[in-house]
Amino acid sequence: MKGHSVKQSTPSRPRRLTGVLAVAAAVPAAALALQAAPATAAPAAPQSPVRAASALMPPPGPDVYTRIASRARAEAKDKSRNKANNRGRYNCNFYSGYWQTSGSGGCSTKGWRANEWCADFVWYVWRQAGAFPKRPLPKESGYKTWQDKFAPTFAGSFYRAGNAAGLYKSKGYYTGSRMPVVGSAVMFDWGGGKPGSGGWGIDHVGIVVATDYKTKKIATVEGNSSGQAIRTNTYNLSDRNIVGYMLPR
Repeated sequence: MKGHSVKQSTPSRPRRLTGVLAVAAAVPAAALALQAAPATAAPAAPQSPVRAASALMPPPGPDVYTRIASRARAEAKDKSRNKANNRGRYNCNFYSGYWQTSGSGGCSTKGWRANEWCADFVWYVWRQAGAFPKRPLPKESGYKTWQDKFAPTFAGSFYRAGNAAGLYKSKGYYTGSRMPVVGSAVMFDWGGGKPGSGGWGIDHVGIVVATDYKTKKIATVEGNSSGQAIRTNTYNLSDRNIVGYMLPR
């Protein structure tokens, strides 16, 4: 969901996925099955499995994609912070507090801050999994660092950062045998899947934790989902509200 307004080289190419990125038992019944893809040597671009498996299998790794999915599921199980509270201010949460400058203070829980926190959650998980941008992204006049330009408080920050780093893929890219890369940030516009100018049309962002080629569905873990909590959801790949994806690196 959108947060408060924040003012806001050539990147290394992402590694190709080299095995199964399956949903472990921590993903609920809606979880999607995956099938292993044969290992390859140091490919140039990420790929995802192209067939569904009949049974869940443990993920290989730990590569960055697996680490992101595992960390997202772990955060959803952490009862100490998997839901916002409204004591002191509306939508007080741990993840906005982690970024310090996100949202506003006044929360009764020490260190928490109040904000729409879906983007804060995804950036946090990426950072903990080692997928945080490892060097500054391209700068613009008036911005000193990538954090200034691509502030975590804003769901559209993934659209901006993804385009700047060559890591953004529109929904239309994933057709035929292509499936989104597990660990990617998936962006939503509840008005019909349009990013808007500078990403301001993007309302929400989550993390892809599994894909199913056979049914053309994805499973996600999302912060500030229904009930101001971390939820696991499933979507058709063609869902009208999906805008696109940013690949992790």
